[in-house]
Amino acid sequence: MFVEAIVTFLIVLAGIWFLTEVLQGIWYESVVGQIVPRLLLAALIFTALQMYFQIRLETLMDASLPWVIVSGILWAVVFYGLFQFSAGHALGLGVGGMLLLTCLSGMVSDGFRGIGAGPARPVSARARPTDTPKRMPRTSSGFAPFQVPSIDSRGPALPAANEAAKPQAGQSGEGAAASSAKDAASDAAKDQPKN
Repeated sequence: MFVEAIVTFLIVLAGIWFLTEVLQGIWYESVVGQIVPRLLLAALIFTALQMYFQIRLETLMDASLPWVIVSGILWAVVFYGLFQFSAGHALGLGVGGMLLLTCLSGMVSDGFRGIGAGPARPVSARARPTDTPKRMPRTSSGFAPFQVPSIDSRGPALPAANEAAKPQAGQSGEGAAASSAKDAASDAAKDQPKN
């Protein structure tokens, strides 16, 4: 209870400090003197109202509606009399500040009490990943569109063709190279489609 009162007091004090310092500086040419004692007195009044009426966001428009109206009137009177706002500004800031700050402090108070905290959800066990490999999409070329072929596009290099390119004992390099060129030309002719 004591911690709730302190937290409510600090929330209300910070809120009305913003409303008075910033908005009085914007709307009026002169601000109210000795603002700190006035802020402390207003924060004590508003904290006592909040602790007594227990205004919450969930019950704002049903069970606590009469207390919301009384509290809004008291907030407007304090802004009019203590902070010397004009009547229209005091009414707007009183009701708006009351709704915002009392709901905010009510949520913090409920958090301290543990209201609204549900039991922790049980953690569901994750499904084990399947052991089957993923299938690759089939394409006409045999390669997926994102894969780079690791072999030459003319086909795999045959080890026999590499051996034929090497000069054998008793042959000169020119004859072996010529025979391997003939073999490569005949392979290329075989790979070309016939019309």
